[in-house]
Amino acid sequence: MLHMPSRVIRNWQYDPGHGWLDITFVSGRRYRYFDVPVSIEQDLAGAASKGATFNRAIRNRYRCERLDRLETCRSRRRRLDARDESNGSPQRGIGSRDTAT
Repeated sequence: MLHMPSRVIRNWQYDPGHGWLDITFVSGRRYRYFDVPVSIEQDLAGAASKGATFNRAIRNRYRCERLDRLETCRSRRRRLDARDESNGSPQRGIGSRDTAT
């Protein structure tokens, strides 16, 4: 598990055999991203801004599921979209990996 300075990501673990990238955000939420190439994990590890790299290279690009609540990212988006349509709230996004600031 890598611990890096970040305001967004607390830590992450990468399984190159499966291509799984497990990210824990500072919020405590944990997600598994599937079929992530080694090069993307290496980009994240070497990035000065983990959050910006996550948003650019990982978020909304790989299938994922929320590990701390067994929910897919897609079903969360649908649930948030339905809630936002019903009350007129602005749409909200998802994201993260464990790091210390």
